[in-house]
Amino acid sequence: RECSGRVEVWHSGSWGTVCDDSWSLAEAEVVCQQLGCGQALEAVRAGTFGPGNGSIWLDEVRCRGRESSLWDCAAEPWGQSDCKHEEDAGVRCSGVRKTLPPTPAGPRPVSSPLPGIFSLPGVLCLILGSLLFLVLVILVTQVFRWRAEHRALSSYEDALAEARV
Repeated sequence: RECSGRVEVWHSGSWGTVCDDSWSLAEAEVVCQQLGCGQALEAVRAGTFGPGNGSIWLDEVRCRGRESSLWDCAAEPWGQSDCKHEEDAGVRCSGVRKTLPPTPAGPRPVSSPLPGIFSLPGVLCLILGSLLFLVLVILVTQVFRWRAEHRALSSYEDALAEARV
């Protein structure tokens, strides 16, 4: 059947597979819908359609089943996988694709990273927050140091005043 087989994705100029860790009917449903192949009948695991070759691009893909694209599902970062090709994921869909899908499979746009993975604004907020915390620690340290010096100076001035008397 045309709408059944191993799931492969295009990333960084090459095709690669998807690991079957966390692979379920929800992920298969998203793939079948994305390809215009009807509903998912089965989420195929354990390299049933034969092992792929090259990179294993996606691992721990987690969809709700309503996403319009596999790119909208949470997953580990691209290429980070502990899988072998014997764990390649596949799908069996209800229909035969008659037209090209409206959004062809390809590399994810940089502007829409996977949910669950740090986005550029998230990373920037984390960095700025860390810097702000560091500045706060330095300021608090300086205040304590100033207080200690002020107390020592006051004690010294008191001792001088008593010595003059």
